[in-house]
Amino acid sequence: MPSAAASFAVATALAALALIALCLAQMIPRPVPDLPVILAGLAATAVFTGRGALGFTGRWAEITPEQPFRRIGVQHRRGEIAHQRQ
Repeated sequence: MPSAAASFAVATALAALALIALCLAQMIPRPVPDLPVILAGLAATAVFTGRGALGFTGRWAEITPEQPFRRIGVQHRRGEIAHQRQ
């Protein structure tokens, strides 16, 4: 379990990224010029895409074998989940 400080830092970062997404979607006014907001959005996209792709690598499976998501992901790739639903 992460510490309270780490959880707060992640929540703050996600809130900031949500504001960047809202600025990029032009749902709220941009408090700064366009270029920094666009660059921050591109950086956030790279981080989230990279983190998502890492979850499917064999190395990541070795690092985090205990997660229940690992079992579900393996079942999904094998087609076991699709067969269970029928």
